[in-house]
Amino acid sequence: MNSKSLLRLLPFVAVSLASCAVSGGDSAWNGPHGSAFLGGFYSGLSGDLRTTDRVGPVKVKGTANMDSVGQGDDVFNPSGGVRLGFAPFEVGLSMFDYAETGSGKFTGRFLGKTFTGKVRSDFDVRNIKGTAGLDLWNSEQARIAVVLGVDYLDMDLLVQDLGTKISERIDEALPIPVVGVRGDVRLIEDLRLAGEFVGMDLKVEDFNATFFDLELALLYQFSANVEAFVGYRDLTIDFAGPLAKNQTVDANLGLSGPIFGVGLRF
Repeated sequence: MNSKSLLRLLPFVAVSLASCAVSGGDSAWNGPHGSAFLGGFYSGLSGDLRTTDRVGPVKVKGTANMDSVGQGDDVFNPSGGVRLGFAPFEVGLSMFDYAETGSGKFTGRFLGKTFTGKVRSDFDVRNIKGTAGLDLWNSEQARIAVVLGVDYLDMDLLVQDLGTKISERIDEALPIPVVGVRGDVRLIEDLRLAGEFVGMDLKVEDFNATFFDLELALLYQFSANVEAFVGYRDLTIDFAGPLAKNQTVDANLGLSGPIFGVGLRF
């Protein structure tokens, strides 16, 4: 079954399974519930940008590595989000913004231009994820849910040659439908483990995109309304397709590292 067929089928499967959901107990995910958080995602951008441009009858390829252009260092990326639900249903919205200016060395072709030495890179990757979830199992100690939604990626990637002053930019917005699972487990009183994994392999016209997003976190509830969390997040972003008449890009990018923050429950 391909990804488009899975996306069409999943809502019907989820609704069919709703009658099997077990709901009960005093938990952070039972009954009417909501939360909001502010925090950070500490990560650098890794991977490669492979571009091809046609010069007359000849295809010229080039590869820009994220470390070589100055994007390898870990930085603090602000993040935030909100969740609202009435078991067994829940919706969530979260975002983070990676913005980093770095310097490095790059010799080769990139989007039709030849870079010959020291470069500066200004990269901005904004991620907004919206999901809707349905609990398939919900008890006082644990829950597991199926989720679907949209992950919106806005990428502005600029590379400038500091010697020749030439520069090239990739500015793309990719709304990617995603499906996945979410789970929560109460470990001890006031401490729980939460995780979410979503992804999709999608082809739209001439564009191919593969996206995976994994989050795992420990959450400690200090009081009825205040909690803190620490965990790990791993994103994989692959996309390939045309940028201009004679230019294509094949990008393999990743962001991974610790996440942390504080939140309010209501």
